[in-house]
Parts: sequence; C-alpha cells; structure tokens
Amino acid sequence: MPENIVADTSFFVCYESDLKKRTCLLNFMNIYTFHIGEKIRRELPLSLANCKEFCSLVKDREEPFIELVKPLISRSERHKNDGEYEAIGIAYHLNEHYSLKYLIIDEKVAHNFTYTHFPTLQGKLTRSIGFVKKSCMEDKIISHNMALHIFNCMKRRFEEYSKENKGRPCSIDGKVYSNILIPSMKEIEVDRNNGRL
Repeated sequence: MPENIVADTSFFVCYESDLKKRTCLLNFMNIYTFHIGEKIRRELPLSLANCKEFCSLVKDREEPFIELVKPLISRSERHKNDGEYEAIGIAYHLNEHYSLKYLIIDEKVAHNFTYTHFPTLQGKLTRSIGFVKKSCMEDKIISHNMALHIFNCMKRRFEEYSKENKGRPCSIDGKVYSNILIPSMKEIEVDRNNGRL
C-alpha cells in the first residue's frame, strides 16, 4: 500500500512551474499517495490542477483540517488561510488516525511552526530537497541518478534565477543552495559510488 504524503503548494509549484518537470512529480505520485485540500488545490498552477493524470493520482481531502491548526497560528490574518497550514492539519489528522510518511513544508515560518506546535510530526517533517534525498537514500524508491537529475535541475534553475534576480525557485535561496542543496548532491554522489567521491 502506498505511503501517505502531505506537501505544501510550493512542492507542486517547484516541479510544475519552476523546474517544468511534471513527469518527476507524477513519478513520485505513482509511488506515494499525496493528499491535498481545497486551499492547496486553489493555490496550484492551473496547468497542474487541470491535468487529468495529476487529478487521478492525488487524494482530495474535503474536510476543513486547517481548523485543527488555526487556533495556534499567530501570523497575520492574511496568512491564516495559507495552504501550508491546511497541509499541517491534513498531516496531523493522517498521523493520528492512519499513517503519515512525510510532511513536506518548504516555507520557513510554517516549517518552524510545525516543529514547535506538533511534536508528533517532527520526525515526518522535511523540505522538498530532503524529500528527494530520503526517497533515494532511505526509501530507495528513486535511483541516485534520478535524485541527482532533480537536484541538478534545481541547481541550474536557482543559478538562472539568481542572475536575473527573479526570486526563489523551489523555495531555494542562497543559504538553502549552499547549506542544503549542494551538500545533499554530494551525499547522493558518495552514496551512489559506495562511499567514494
């Protein structure tokens, strides 16, 4: 039975809009069961939200699980309905009543919020880069070459965006690039080569 994953909107945007690698996203969705709610669905790029294959693979959660976390949110009103918090609510529900493999949250404030307020989710909490690494090195469901391909696409896109001052593709800023992406690429390479660089 596929393992349950909840991801915030930025995870889907990364593959659909930033990397333009929908096939990689759909590969993950064929392996794991991804759950989304109404708020996350509304934040998706239309090209993905209207994709028949994506819609057939994703599990829609109609219950308002964001209400589980709203009393704890101290951010401004405009952020209280962000998809990240819906993702946290869905993940909390799955973790308590079924099973949860990973909760993928890239946005720093929401990531820290989860870590602080939901200790039972701490071991499941990861970011998009960490998810790729775990899928390769721990779950062994994608190859080292596939993980490196995704990381190289992220690296190239970040470098392009940096030159043009366009923003943060896949939620990667300079710190994430230097401290997480590049070291993760090296770890995958070492693991692929049985401990040899």
